Amino acid sequence: MTTPQKPDYDVIAIGAGFAGLALIHYIREAGLSIRVFDKADDVGGTWTWNRYPGAMTDSESYYYCLTFSPELLQEWKWTRRYPDWKETQSYFRFVCDKCDMWPDIQLNTEIVDASYQQDSNLWKLTTADGETHTCKYFISAMGMISEPVIPKIDGMDRFQGPLFHSAR
Repeated sequence: MTTPQKPDYDVIAIGAGFAGLALIHYIREAGLSIRVFDKADDVGGTWTWNRYPGAMTDSESYYYCLTFSPELLQEWKWTRRYPDWKETQSYFRFVCDKCDMWPDIQLNTEIVDASYQQDSNLWKLTTADGETHTCKYFISAMGMISEPVIPKIDGMDRFQGPLFHSAR
């Protein structure tokens, strides 16, 4: 009889934006271990990438709050009704600091493969650097606008001017 393999973490999630930070809170609350990976260099999801001049939320600041902690809601004070990306990014860092989330987050790490291992009943995830991590539960916390969709426009490859995408 084989001994069951112990996973590195109970839960692994990809994405350190709103969903990823909320997961850290709720998974910990359930008494499980979690590791959140993000290929970006900071927490904040889409607000890590959207750093262009004038970038700001299109929803009022109140809706840009994680609601699992009344203390967080009381301590953070938005300075604008529609915050810019810098203030939104500061909010994400504030949440990570106040809730001691940093130890459960690994930035600058892209997951390139995730496969379920039938023999061990665990997920095996591989990073772009070749590291492997195992978990019981694997969750995608990447938002729906985490990757830009580049349209196929005839002649775009011959265009001589600068090209920009609003998601970067």
